[in-house]
Amino acid sequence: MAFYGKSLLKLGAMLGVAVAILSLSCAKTPEQTPSPASPATPTSGQPATPIPTAVSLPRPAGDPVAGEKVFNAQGCNACHVAKGSGGQVAPKLDGFYGSMVKLTTGKEVLADEAYIRESIVNPGAKVAEKYQPIMPTSFASLPPQDLQNLVAFIASLAK
Repeated sequence: MAFYGKSLLKLGAMLGVAVAILSLSCAKTPEQTPSPASPATPTSGQPATPIPTAVSLPRPAGDPVAGEKVFNAQGCNACHVAKGSGGQVAPKLDGFYGSMVKLTTGKEVLADEAYIRESIVNPGAKVAEKYQPIMPTSFASLPPQDLQNLVAFIASLAK
């Protein structure tokens, strides 16, 4: 019985050290917060796409109201949730801008203006985890102002 008592004490001490190490390694300081210029490296055990972060990005140029009209006219709401409604076969856009997105490759990227723009004009380049690459490539031909307004609308959905 004394053997088990010592073993349990050792196990308890090891667990305490492990918890302390994990809490230190998981705590983010402002220097560790990913920036648009340096996306975060992949992390295991994270929730599915998108991964909320504290990254606050500037709003891109463009008219979000006009962008919402483009969003609806192009049928984006058939696949994407925006403002609480829409399809479920593509990433939810409410709170998407400024979040970390886990890709099918296992990498994580910041959903900034560049990523959103690339995902619209070249949707197969970086596909979000748990989604199929089904987005049409026809959005690459959107007029530049419509594209900018669409990106501004998606950014306006950030929480």
